[in-house]
Amino acid sequence: MKNLPAVEDETTSSRATYQDVLDAPPHKVAEVVDGTLFTRMLDLGGKRAIYARKGVSYLWFQDPIAHSLEAYELRGAKWVLIDTLFEGASVSLPPFEAISFNLGDLWSPPTIHKDVPSKLSTKSEPELAETTK
Repeated sequence: MKNLPAVEDETTSSRATYQDVLDAPPHKVAEVVDGTLFTRMLDLGGKRAIYARKGVSYLWFQDPIAHSLEAYELRGAKWVLIDTLFEGASVSLPPFEAISFNLGDLWSPPTIHKDVPSKLSTKSEPELAETTK
């Protein structure tokens, strides 16, 4: 493995390599689940096993298609579902139970096209029938 550059930790004034950072598991992970079948299976299956082996304590899956959030906690070597929330639910789950937000705020609002393209025909049905003869 090649040597990775050092990073400065501003809170402790110590130096660590990027490898040190990668070797230390995060306390929590939030994944946005992809819409493709293969990536979805990887997100919900294979990555979950890797996170458990690394000792990640909390795992959230945000699904932009289902407008849902699944929150898990690692207990022993098993992921335990804490809660599944949908669309406009109020979210206040471990490890962020001290804060609350509306799940619906994560999704983009639907796009509304106000301008009608100028190339659309404004002819009536009889006029259209006449031009297609």
